[in-house]
Amino acid sequence: MSPLFDQSAQALVRVRDATRAICSLPAVPTQDWLDRAAATLTHTADSSVVLALFVSLDPAGRIQSQEAIGVAAASAESQAVLETLRSRAIRLQNVNLGTWKPGGACAMAARLSDLMPDWRAGSLGRVWPTPHPAEVVLAAAGATDAPTMLAFIGCPRNPEVPLSVLPVVMPLLAAAATKCLVWATDDSRSRLTVKEQEVLAQLAQGHSVRQIAETLGR
Repeated sequence: MSPLFDQSAQALVRVRDATRAICSLPAVPTQDWLDRAAATLTHTADSSVVLALFVSLDPAGRIQSQEAIGVAAASAESQAVLETLRSRAIRLQNVNLGTWKPGGACAMAARLSDLMPDWRAGSLGRVWPTPHPAEVVLAAAGATDAPTMLAFIGCPRNPEVPLSVLPVVMPLLAAAATKCLVWATDDSRSRLTVKEQEVLAQLAQGHSVRQIAETLGR
């Protein structure tokens, strides 16, 4: 089997797994929705760490507002960096998307080192806990009239597969986020808590209010 064929087969499997995960995301806004969204992108690269941002951008790529931040890691060893990544990402202001502009069904994916050769010394370098990943892939997707989904995927090795997978799955993720989160972005309190999700799941199964109260001990 040639390396090129093997890489293409890996990409197809990763597209399948990421798409399944995206389709399984909650259809209602939850407090951890973007963490779950970030987790869908861990399927794109082995041992990856993902930072996902749902943001409003100006034409120059400056972040006007951050609607939601999500983090996820493919391995348990990487879990310790997630809260550091989340807390530092709140201060992120500028993102270089090259010539890509939101709109349509197209997405972009590129090595961060190609977009910003000195990123490790700049604001993005300060977002990632040290030691930095061997490579960070930046992906973006979104409509012109909605927030943009950004994803930073830290890869310990071989970014070629996520570079081929992300342009396929990012529009799906951006569409899911727009459909689910946009109406709730002005007030995060409108997102369902874990307990409210449990109640909703019980209602969907046809249980009565009394049955739900007994099941949840409320």
